[in-house]
Amino acid sequence: MIAGIGLSKNEDPYLAGREAAEIARKKIPKEKIDLAIIFSSINLASSSLLRGIRDMIGKVSIIGCTASSPISGLKIEREAVLVILISSKNNILSTSYVSEVSKKGLRQAGEELSISFLKRKDIAQRQFSLIFSDGLLERQSEILLGMQSRLGKSFPLVGGVASGNLKSQKTFQYFDENLLSDSIVGLLVSKKMEYMEYSISLRHGFRPLGKSRIITEAEANVIKTIDKRPAVSLYEEYFGKDIKRDFDYISRLYPIGIYLEEEKNYLLRSVLRASEDGNLVFQTDIPKDTKIRLMIGTKESLLEAARLAAEEAKRAIQRVSLVLIFNSISRKMILGREAEREIEIIKKVFGNTPLAGFYAYGEKAPLKSLEFKGQSYLHNHSITILAIGE
Repeated sequence: MIAGIGLSKNEDPYLAGREAAEIARKKIPKEKIDLAIIFSSINLASSSLLRGIRDMIGKVSIIGCTASSPISGLKIEREAVLVILISSKNNILSTSYVSEVSKKGLRQAGEELSISFLKRKDIAQRQFSLIFSDGLLERQSEILLGMQSRLGKSFPLVGGVASGNLKSQKTFQYFDENLLSDSIVGLLVSKKMEYMEYSISLRHGFRPLGKSRIITEAEANVIKTIDKRPAVSLYEEYFGKDIKRDFDYISRLYPIGIYLEEEKNYLLRSVLRASEDGNLVFQTDIPKDTKIRLMIGTKESLLEAARLAAEEAKRAIQRVSLVLIFNSISRKMILGREAEREIEIIKKVFGNTPLAGFYAYGEKAPLKSLEFKGQSYLHNHSITILAIGE
């Protein structure tokens, strides 16, 4: 696998897409392009962006999504498009998408996407699936459950939840020449030969704060009571009753942790909002009787987690051809001016390897994919690193 990365900050979507694709193409000029992965800021999301890319590289499969901040090399961009071109002689790249996810149901949509992948008759040794979903969909874990029903519970699913600028009312997904919303786009990678390797590493750097609690009443992605008290009281105990004004900021710094005994690790969940009646609303379901902890992280612990994730991913592969990063937008907000330092740490581990990614509304990955092919989950406040090579 060979990859070339191009970036453009042109304000015209067509010209930006064409320019970024041209830069990426020049980095692998003699190779046949098999796939383009696109991450763009919300201001460039348009069909003309995709036309600009296609006019430069021809009829090549495109997948991707909008991003609050694309990541390229050592830089975090605000308004830009990032084009990753991939030449993959020894691998089969099966792309597909599902639209109208809200109407169909997230689990059914995930199942439909997997079925579409598997329709290709030349599918060989399945390796992993790379997926991007609409960032405004709630209960995102249902997508993964639907995919696992067809691909297997332990099949590695990795990717990010499309993001915007926090004020945008939509996020967008890209598939070939289609500008989509309320959709999932993705890729199933399978290999024809033994040359291809990959690794997925995920860390967050948060530790538990205070005692363990029990969810005593919940409905889907809404927690109503914790220890038989209004769910919001978990935060009021630490930060006082008058937290409504600052709740978004507080919940970003202190997510909820679910300890998974089989994984020996905490799965982080961000609170989307607190309702007037004291409920906590999450991006995905947290069932009744789940044990939870309030979690805390520091800038230093988050940066150390990024270093450990990068080193873990690199150790698993002899020669890395491409590194993709799916990073939580909450981490960027917590790190502030130190956010680029996190990317520098990862870049230092991988050296001159092409590196790209984006800040997402959620991250998809197994918790322990290097030790065994464990179940993939939706994560918050975490950083996922996908390394692909030989």
